[in-house]
Amino acid sequence: MIDFNFSHNFFVSNKALRSGGAIKWNLLPPLTQNNSFFNNSAPYGDSIASFAARMVLMIYNSSGQNELIYDSSKDIKTLILNDVSSGNEINYLMEIKLLDFDNNIVTLEKG
Repeated sequence: MIDFNFSHNFFVSNKALRSGGAIKWNLLPPLTQNNSFFNNSAPYGDSIASFAARMVLMIYNSSGQNELIYDSSKDIKTLILNDVSSGNEINYLMEIKLLDFDNNIVTLEKG
């Protein structure tokens, strides 16, 4: 196994077309200490990007104000939605977010 250690670096004005304006890692996270990131940009992960590590479910009551009624990142209990059956309309807006190791929302590449 190879470890990558980035320490005491300045990453300035780097730009990526897809992800990881300064650093993009895929298998093992790099060890980072005392680095500075300024003005880096990418559609996902302006400074550092990785890959989806977990999925979060958000459910909103869609009858008017889109009030958040469930967030799986904060509430890990089993979720039961009553009055939901095949063919019936539901009054919930469900959103699934993919998060990376740093809890940033991962954007998917189009293609």
